[in-house]
Amino acid sequence: MLGDVAGYYALSRPRLVQKLLREGMRAARLDHAAGLYDRREVTLERAAEVAGVSIYEMMAYVRERDIPAQCRASDIRADAAVMLMRSGRADMGAVALISRRQIHSNLLHFGSIFEPMPVKKCPKSYQTAA
Repeated sequence: MLGDVAGYYALSRPRLVQKLLREGMRAARLDHAAGLYDRREVTLERAAEVAGVSIYEMMAYVRERDIPAQCRASDIRADAAVMLMRSGRADMGAVALISRRQIHSNLLHFGSIFEPMPVKKCPKSYQTAA
């Protein structure tokens, strides 16, 4: 049976075993990280780090498994304020609606507002058609 599968992939048996182990370990890491996220033990970002994948891949993985998002509206507002402040485009009126505690908590998580965050493009599968 292993020989048949190796022939299908045009790999030697040892290479096939390596491939299967890599894929199995990746799936196990994703499953473990999704479980941590589902139990609210880690954030989505941390789950992606644990799994060794991008945050976009982790988002897709938890969505496929119908794991609900672990955030509140206040968290989203605070995160948006921090991102706006870091980008230098903060509307102070909007930022004033968020408690100082929330902003401070997010700054501790994301780092200094004075250091620009690297901008990453999301995969084409997440971009909307123009």
